[in-house]
Amino acid sequence: MEPPRLTPAPPATTEADQVDLSNVEDGLFGNFDITLSIGESTSPAATDDAPVDPKAARLEAAFQRARRDYTVKIEDEAWYLPSSSSLRDANGKVDVARFRVPSPTELRRARIENKRQSLDQEWTIDYLYSTGRFDLALAYATSFLYSMDLPLRLDIETANPLDPFPRPPRSSELTDPAKPATKTKATKRATGDVKGPTKELLDAGLRSVLSLAKLQSQPTSAAWDPASFGADISVETWTARLERPPDSGPSHDSLYHLSNHPVRSIALGLLNVAYTEVRRGAGDLDRGFRNLVVRDPANDLLVVNNDRLKLQNWTICPGTALSMGQLSVEMGQWRLAVESLAMFLANRGPHWRGLLPCAFALTKMAATVDGDEELKLALDQLIKALAVLALQSAPRRRRNELARLVLNGGVIDARLVDATLSGEACGTAPDSAESQRRDARHLDTLLRRAKDTLLAEEIIVALCSVVCHKKGGVSSLAFKLRAYLDNCLRNEANDEAEADDDVEDAATQMRSVRTL
Repeated sequence: MEPPRLTPAPPATTEADQVDLSNVEDGLFGNFDITLSIGESTSPAATDDAPVDPKAARLEAAFQRARRDYTVKIEDEAWYLPSSSSLRDANGKVDVARFRVPSPTELRRARIENKRQSLDQEWTIDYLYSTGRFDLALAYATSFLYSMDLPLRLDIETANPLDPFPRPPRSSELTDPAKPATKTKATKRATGDVKGPTKELLDAGLRSVLSLAKLQSQPTSAAWDPASFGADISVETWTARLERPPDSGPSHDSLYHLSNHPVRSIALGLLNVAYTEVRRGAGDLDRGFRNLVVRDPANDLLVVNNDRLKLQNWTICPGTALSMGQLSVEMGQWRLAVESLAMFLANRGPHWRGLLPCAFALTKMAATVDGDEELKLALDQLIKALAVLALQSAPRRRRNELARLVLNGGVIDARLVDATLSGEACGTAPDSAESQRRDARHLDTLLRRAKDTLLAEEIIVALCSVVCHKKGGVSSLAFKLRAYLDNCLRNEANDEAEADDDVEDAATQMRSVRTL
């Protein structure tokens, strides 16, 4: 008798087997009709009785309509420029030479009518800068500052670069007490009190001045040559009229006019406005930079109040401070350069782009000291420490190049370089305790004899007790300068490009396009 045959049961269906993917197409707007029959009846009766969500139906209809009627809008790289259609040539490309700098009234009106215009104005000046039209970028920055009711002084003359820079107007002086305070965005836009990205456009203006000056400057042996800055360069820009028409409000078109001005006078006006931005928010929130220094009764020295030091943020716009410092060095404004660069370094940490010009400006200030050997020694030690910090923070591939610049007297005084190489100014390597004692004496000397005559109290504290202190102190850093210079002399005979250290470059490179 033949045994009964066992018929295998059909395989059990899973949820994945019930998904019908036959109508699915590839692409963003493909057919997404995916039918799920998980535990549901597919009979017509069950489908007809299913409730229809009105909201889902409207969304589906809108999606299908957009899918059918949508046309891709291709935007070019300069779509945000005002009247971009009139700037195009026969080939459809943007011709920057046709760009007309808007007046302050036009910029202000555009921000009132469209809240996106603040961002468009920032992109516009970045586009002008990136295309190499630094004159247009500078004129655009000055027009923007006038539209923000920021006074751009074009009559600043600083005869002595060691004098304090002219004090900018305080915020209380720029505010009309009769004008009611506006708090909400809608109220500000209705009353015309619409602000814009001041820091970004101010930084672009400072960088434009630097680029214009470098295009005209002649190469010299020194790293910075203020004598050749902006010689015979003028830019047509919007400025305020000296005599305003009667009954003209802040939005009256006749308040401003186009005129040519030397780049140097525009640069001094920008530095005056930048001084306000860099100093705003500096220090702690209560009393600024007060009570940073106290007297130590044990040894009768002026020391730093560490409790107050921990509260300082130094500046809220370090990028503007760096641009301001580099421009001040190019123009020979030594005290302003050291102040702005010190606040940048105290806020962001050691960086060679700020340390080298700071050491150069401090060298020029130290050259004016006559007869005070103790103050000269303290300044020399600080200058050498800043030079060493610059070499330490520089990328490996540029370290020898910067060391040769220091060795040739392009950053610090040649007298100091010769004394360092001969060992006269080095002495023996200080231990930790001796280094702290030397730093305390140098700080006391600077606070007693250089305060207010050369540098402000907070700037001395920022350089000595913040920037240099984090890397071992002034004396410890200054002693290492001879080793860096000797190494540069040894490698000068066989100077080969060293391999770039990606990790080091990533830690020291700047993030700003304009800075690079």
